[in-house]
Amino acid sequence: MVIATAAPDFYASIIGQLLSFDEVIATRHAILPDGAISNRIEGENCYGGEKLARVESWLANQSLDRSQYHIICYSDHPSDAPMLDWADEGILVTENAKLKPLAQKHGWQIADFSATPPF
Repeated sequence: MVIATAAPDFYASIIGQLLSFDEVIATRHAILPDGAISNRIEGENCYGGEKLARVESWLANQSLDRSQYHIICYSDHPSDAPMLDWADEGILVTENAKLKPLAQKHGWQIADFSATPPF
């Protein structure tokens, strides 16, 4: 299991470890000479098409043949359209009614994981 996120790697990697993910692909931030984390992004933000490019690069670096896997992508944002379209199953996790037509247009499934109070 892989997390691909635009979130900063310095905390996304910790979340990935705690949840037992195999890999975390995230936005990298520069490290200052004193060891502090800079607000400056190192390379590109892991967002949109860049996120898909990084996932494809990770697969290649692991010598994994994409055709040998059934890939499911979950996202809550339309910027992940490249990943959702590329996956064997794209699942838009949203309660936003405005995004439902987009999901239907692209053939993505819709999952609503919102919690409803019992009262």
